[in-house]
Amino acid sequence: MEKRRVRLMVNGMPVSLLTDESDEYMQELVRQVEADIHGAETPYGPTERPLLMAALNLCDRAIRAEKEGDELKKQLEEKEARLNQQEDQIRALRASLERLEGAACAGADGLDAGAVFAEHRNPFRAQEETEPGLKSFFEIDADGGKHNA
Repeated sequence: MEKRRVRLMVNGMPVSLLTDESDEYMQELVRQVEADIHGAETPYGPTERPLLMAALNLCDRAIRAEKEGDELKKQLEEKEARLNQQEDQIRALRASLERLEGAACAGADGLDAGAVFAEHRNPFRAQEETEPGLKSFFEIDADGGKHNA
């Protein structure tokens, strides 16, 4: 947006300034400043006191907002760093998985001579009658029919 000259009335005083903000935004600023001025008025003391109090109040809010923005930026940077670490871990795990899959596809010849692999079996199926495991509730006879055990 291009800068333009805006004339405003703030607490009965004419103010002219250059801005690229909308008229609605500038009027909102005027309302906020006037509310701060009227909130600081007292029946005693000079007329500059409410203006000074409003200025201090506005500066306080600006500084607090800046500190909050800095804190949010710091939190975002920390989360981005953690995310990058996790992405690095994922890449390393994927590379390991691809290596293992490649070795498994190549067969025993592609594996290290010293590699030892555990024999895997279904723990829920008994391999022999004496071996523990789940047994079927049905016995299958020679003609393929099922009978309750």
